[in-house]
Amino acid sequence: MVVGVQAAALAVVSAAALAIIFHKLRQPTVIAYILTGLVLGPAVFGVTSHSEAIKLFSELGLAFLLFLIGLEIDVEDVKEIIGPTLLIGGLQMVFMFISGFIIGNLLGFTTVQAAFTGVFLMFSSTAVVVKMLSDKDQITSLPGRLDVSILLLQDIVVVLGLAALNTSANSFTALGFKISETIVFILLTAVVSVISSKYLLSRLFNSFAEEKHGFLIYAVAWLFIFIQVSQFLNLSVEIGSFLAGIGLGRLKISEEVMERIRPLTDVFMAVFFIGVGLKLTQDAIAMYWMEAIIVSLLVIPLKFFSGFLLTDYSKFSPETSFLSSINMAQISEFSIVLATLAASKQMISTEFVGFASLTAITTMTVSSYLINFNTSLHSRFEHLLEGFKSEEKNDVDISRLEDHAVIVGYDAISRGIVTTLEESFDDILVIDSDSNNIDELSGSSFEYIYGDFRHGEIRNSSRLQSAELVVSVSGQHEVNLQVLDDVTDATVFLRAESLEEALELYELGAHYVIRRNELTAEQLLDYLNLYREEPELFKQEIKAEKEKIKWQSR
Repeated sequence: MVVGVQAAALAVVSAAALAIIFHKLRQPTVIAYILTGLVLGPAVFGVTSHSEAIKLFSELGLAFLLFLIGLEIDVEDVKEIIGPTLLIGGLQMVFMFISGFIIGNLLGFTTVQAAFTGVFLMFSSTAVVVKMLSDKDQITSLPGRLDVSILLLQDIVVVLGLAALNTSANSFTALGFKISETIVFILLTAVVSVISSKYLLSRLFNSFAEEKHGFLIYAVAWLFIFIQVSQFLNLSVEIGSFLAGIGLGRLKISEEVMERIRPLTDVFMAVFFIGVGLKLTQDAIAMYWMEAIIVSLLVIPLKFFSGFLLTDYSKFSPETSFLSSINMAQISEFSIVLATLAASKQMISTEFVGFASLTAITTMTVSSYLINFNTSLHSRFEHLLEGFKSEEKNDVDISRLEDHAVIVGYDAISRGIVTTLEESFDDILVIDSDSNNIDELSGSSFEYIYGDFRHGEIRNSSRLQSAELVVSVSGQHEVNLQVLDDVTDATVFLRAESLEEALELYELGAHYVIRRNELTAEQLLDYLNLYREEPELFKQEIKAEKEKIKWQSR
């Protein structure tokens, strides 16, 4: 049997190879990781086992995952739908728990197993839903926002569940007291996190903003401080991680931090799910495979129809109700987390963790296809939704960047045009990595993201695909190439440092190229107005400009 570093290397390399295949099949990589552990572990080949090193990395993976979830939480994103979120998310969790408990009893489970079956069915997969909706550019749509807000509610319940499982209480009274105590400690720790982020972290990160390579170590240090605080208060590592993320997520540099934290989280979580697979045995699979299939066949329609009816009851349109519900028709990776923790506390058997994992794998696999083809499925079944339409069902308006202006870089030219652009655009987003501009931009009337435009998290937040105008005054050629690669129908004005760069940007589709030190803000605005008001004359100007550049470059 392979052990130590060789075992870890074998597991990671095998998981990477299988993940590539799953990515091409548009399947969640979580499944690839679990199957890697399953194949390498005692269930199939028995090449390696669940070692102490994998256990440590698994614990770090869970901590980093909850830290990342905390970083991503923004009340501003979901404040318009908080009421429906509590109704839909809360009632559906109750319904799925009761359904799972009944199904478990019908399948012959013990009372404890049936109760945990209900718990497993309560939650949908944050990893699957967020990843696939982001890839489809639906994460900021109304169904996407609704799903994310419900997932956040479920994540909070998961945190409380983890806290309950980590207690040593042996009675309902003691458990209730412990959960109440946990809630109080959570609130206190959250207040400390938010206040310290506002008055301490903002100054600290601003002072070190130029040293972006240090963001990762600063963020990890903040994470471990709160892990220590949570353990001192007898809270779980997961709660400390979650609250550390909430505090840090309030800073303008949060996207830059997420860009650096996510790859590390992905690695640790890969090991976590490999560990889940390594724990599965042939007995676990053989004992519950039929039950897992039955539950999977029931949970997908139960989640869809309960979600649809609750969303419809909340007066959303049939389309929003359909899309929001079909996206959430799976059980969560946190169900495996809860099952693993419950097994470590000897509340359920290791074989029953296999049941939770098999159910998660099956529902995630089917759900990935449902999400991938969600709009096509809605079009196919739209005629069946006619009876749910009514005048009183109007989707709420949510704040979403659409037909907006994006300015990459903030200098004299940007300052000169942004005020005028505010007269033409409802939303203006500035992306800038100069720490000297943080205070000015944070207090401005337009949206602002601090960080490097080349980072994926920041580009996703900017929604370039929906922008109407993009102006980049960045002198970095690779940034401007990235802009052209990301935009769809936007008007694009870019900056070039040389004649060769200017020609390349024009050839790749830039509408106008700002050449260094040859244009003022007023002149740039003149070109923008000319493009919008007299496009033919603008084309003539650009044609003459291109000819001039070609002549100068000879």
